[in-house]
Amino acid sequence: QIAGMWTLIPTGETLVAFRGLIKLNEVGAFLWQKLEQGLSQSELITALTQTYDVSEAQAETDVTAFLQKLQDNGCLEK
Repeated sequence: QIAGMWTLIPTGETLVAFRGLIKLNEVGAFLWQKLEQGLSQSELITALTQTYDVSEAQAETDVTAFLQKLQDNGCLEK
């Protein structure tokens, strides 16, 4: 967290390929923290529905998109 904003900064080989930052909103930061705890995709969906007023279908769509964005930018391995 930098100046109150959650930001992903690439390191290692990813730094060469991706020059920039990924800013996370509140939900993105929440999901990132859960990923750090080792939660699976289905556990992320459950955590999201339990914490935020969102349906399971919307949570699944949002979590899938979030994980895909992280993978596309080299921030998350499959």
